[in-house]
Amino acid sequence: MQRWNLLGGVVVLLALLVSGCLGKYKSDFSVIVENRAINSIAVSADGTALGTVTSGQSATFTLQLLESNANTYSNGIAPTPQAAITLTAKDAKTGALSTDKPITVTTASPTHVTFSASDFPSAA
Repeated sequence: MQRWNLLGGVVVLLALLVSGCLGKYKSDFSVIVENRAINSIAVSADGTALGTVTSGQSATFTLQLLESNANTYSNGIAPTPQAAITLTAKDAKTGALSTDKPITVTTASPTHVTFSASDFPSAA
């Protein structure tokens, strides 16, 4: 009987240890999008709509994403969470799509991205 209690305790302990060490973590990442295009734009990240940015303005979006870097300590310091995404924009007036902007975001500071008229080749 005591052997089964010990075995059960070991199984529970292992399950707790493994559950905390596996899988990817999610973090909040800030992206500041500046619109230098003529018209308002609708911004998307990996196909998910974020919102609209008026011409000549900027907007801040917070994305909850899976971290793409390993969560392993280096010299006793935890890594800064990072994630890789692709931003695109759609001209609200013409419907033109921008070229893709693949970026790496980090929680250390907001990532700045600018869309201008040259990012919309189908509008030219």
